[in-house]
Amino acid sequence: MKQWETSELYREVKSRPSEDGSLPFQKDSEGFNTEARRRCLHLLEYSPRTVYQLKKRLMDDGFSAEQTDDAIRYAESFGYVDDGNYAMEYVRTGWRQLYMQLSSRGVDKESIEDALEAYADEQENTVRRLARKRLMQKPPRTEEDFLKAVKSLVSKGFPYEMAKCAVWELRDEYGSTNK
Repeated sequence: MKQWETSELYREVKSRPSEDGSLPFQKDSEGFNTEARRRCLHLLEYSPRTVYQLKKRLMDDGFSAEQTDDAIRYAESFGYVDDGNYAMEYVRTGWRQLYMQLSSRGVDKESIEDALEAYADEQENTVRRLARKRLMQKPPRTEEDFLKAVKSLVSKGFPYEMAKCAVWELRDEYGSTNK
């Protein structure tokens, strides 16, 4: 028995069907998905990871690109992999660290909060400006186009929620269709 077969996450999902209706660890016609899926869940049990981190690690462990992609899609179907949430938690951790570092250097609480608030306001203005620019360059036609605009802003380092709010505020201006 592999180490990851005893993991808590593995036990939690082993009898729950995924979005596509397949049972966890059910082998496909080629019979290779089970091992990659188990390894993927094992990696996620220790800490949240991005799609890129999982893909790199699974490929390094000797799984093929097809097996790796299947395992990641499988974990995503249960909500265990979400780059947007990962980025948001990473940013939150960064803010806490900044707060603690400034505090340890003798900066008073009010000054720290003012600085972080000013930075957040500046960041919100920037994300709104960039969202407007993105939507003007590539006018959205579908819901997917709006989501692509959000992803574009997240890839530039903005928190997911902030990017999503900025794009969604502009939806009325550009119209939203479900084609």
